[in-house]
Amino acid sequence: MRLLAIGDIHGCSIALDTLLKAIDPHQPLIEQPSEKLFWEKFNFPAPHLSGKTMICGHTPQRDGRPLNIGHAVCIDTWACGGQWLTGLDVQTGEIWQANQQGQIRTGRIANFRHRQPLQLVECR
Repeated sequence: MRLLAIGDIHGCSIALDTLLKAIDPHQPLIEQPSEKLFWEKFNFPAPHLSGKTMICGHTPQRDGRPLNIGHAVCIDTWACGGQWLTGLDVQTGEIWQANQQGQIRTGRIANFRHRQPLQLVECR
């Protein structure tokens, strides 16, 4: 999995484990406006010109399952709403989830491909 990551964007250190919110698919990452990267919602973006996979959060998936559209993955699985907290190993594609009842489940991000888009909600 090739990931969108660079050393520094607008004074914020960006690493492989940083969750982005949205990107302009036609601009290099270094030229992305910070408003888009950190404030826009995941709205089924087009593939980025780099061909890399975007890993993002801050757009809750109410059913507690990651959203994987191939070129972009949203791992906000609505922990604040009582669902699952998700971690993703970007090298292997393995995911781990834990909930407030102490349950743990594991899987692979590839297993979440081709699911139907769900209603996206904000935690309040």
